[in-house]
Amino acid sequence: MIKIAKIFHVVAPLQAHGAYPTVRYPAELLASAGHVVYALDFPGHGESPGTRGLIRSPHDLTNDALALAQWATVRNNCIV
Repeated sequence: MIKIAKIFHVVAPLQAHGAYPTVRYPAELLASAGHVVYALDFPGHGESPGTRGLIRSPHDLTNDALALAQWATVRNNCIV
């Protein structure tokens, strides 16, 4: 069993995505230190499907980030 130091969720700023240097570099640094890192591409950004750059609601962004946190918790067998 692998011991995970911490899990980080990196959320890109608007009009950016997980491959942007401002997201990718910190994520790579954290991962190289043994942490699990997930970068979130909002719909229409980066590799995610959807109308390019369209943000329907700030609530959708929050809900997407919360869904990632919940998924990562289950995926990594974490206790909250």
